[in-house]
Amino acid sequence: MKFLQVHVFYEQYLQDFYHRYPHLKSASYNEQISALVRDGFSAGHIYAPYMEELGYESQLAIANAPYAQVQWAKERGFSSFDGQNWVVEIVRQQIETFQPDILHFGHPMPPFDSKFLATLSWQPSLVIGWRAAPISKDTDWSRYDIMLSSSTDCRQQALQLGARSAEYFFPGIPQFIADTIRDQPKQWDVVFSGQWSSLHSQRNQYLQEIAKAPLGWGGEFSIGYFLSADPQTLPAGVAMHNQGSRWGIEMYRALKSGKIVINGAIDMAKGEGPNMRLFEATATGSFLLTEHQFNLDRFFEIGKEIETFKDVKEAIDKIYYYLRHPEEREAIARRGQERCLRDYSMQQRGRALDTIVKKYLQPSPKLTSEGESALLECRSAIVRTPDNAQLYRKLADLLRDRGKLEAAKRAYKRANLAN
Repeated sequence: MKFLQVHVFYEQYLQDFYHRYPHLKSASYNEQISALVRDGFSAGHIYAPYMEELGYESQLAIANAPYAQVQWAKERGFSSFDGQNWVVEIVRQQIETFQPDILHFGHPMPPFDSKFLATLSWQPSLVIGWRAAPISKDTDWSRYDIMLSSSTDCRQQALQLGARSAEYFFPGIPQFIADTIRDQPKQWDVVFSGQWSSLHSQRNQYLQEIAKAPLGWGGEFSIGYFLSADPQTLPAGVAMHNQGSRWGIEMYRALKSGKIVINGAIDMAKGEGPNMRLFEATATGSFLLTEHQFNLDRFFEIGKEIETFKDVKEAIDKIYYYLRHPEEREAIARRGQERCLRDYSMQQRGRALDTIVKKYLQPSPKLTSEGESALLECRSAIVRTPDNAQLYRKLADLLRDRGKLEAAKRAYKRANLAN
């Protein structure tokens, strides 16, 4: 089976990447994609290489990576794309050229929601999305077969926005991250790397109070904040510790450089884990002190593989405790890394994704008499109004629900032609 993953990276990261590696701007498409994967940005969400290990014919596209995408188009003889819509148009050509059985979007928000899927002449057997972040209310997921998320709220919203199903899923981490940054020395007592934004108000408060702590009775400790933020939004006490944003492998080096890594979730998580930093920090071998979430013990043993805090006082108390007990701290960090790389490797997560794919591609049971009647009624209606796109979509859905995937594809294609 063919598996195509379409992902979207932060614009700021892509600018930083090509600034660090300007020679890649003119490299081949495959060289650019390989280099982006090796740099580790969004590494816990890149499944394409690991699906290939499972026997899929697999490809990865970074939709908004300008030099890579334009190079792909040039190598295949596509030269004229609308200057404003090149992101969408090149992805469309990639889908219709590769013709995947499974199409996976790491960022299924507009412009890659169902409005885009409806324009494709090739209809994959399975369309999958991933989302564990805010979702705009005008998003349309009616053409997504599965929406994956670690967030209960996101899975509920996915069904409300039209997704045919929603499955619990969480990302992982590749072994090469730990190997690449193994020799990074410790430079700070406490580090944090991530966004400072209105979506993280509770976490912002933690960071602000931790920044004040060295001025108090407990004694000094060094702080390295690596914040992606508008400098004007940072309180003075936080800004004085900010070393600037870090992306890709440099972000992992920043995490490795701390004796203690602080972690807090986005506000919308509502006490539910995991977030990506749980895996990213433990993978580096640093000691993780993370905000308490009700289901964290599903992933790590608290007090043995990671540590948690329920409020800022507890966070600061544990910072002082573990700075004064380095052997205990490093033993927890070591066990956390072992657990992370063993149980949450990308090979493991690839197998979990493969299980979901096979579950939804299993042949459906034979039509019931009621289903047979609905199918016959729809086909009769099409005979009467052969150019009705809505009827073709209904027919396609009925066929797809019964496992008649090739016939469903043809019906979807007729629906697009009838528009």
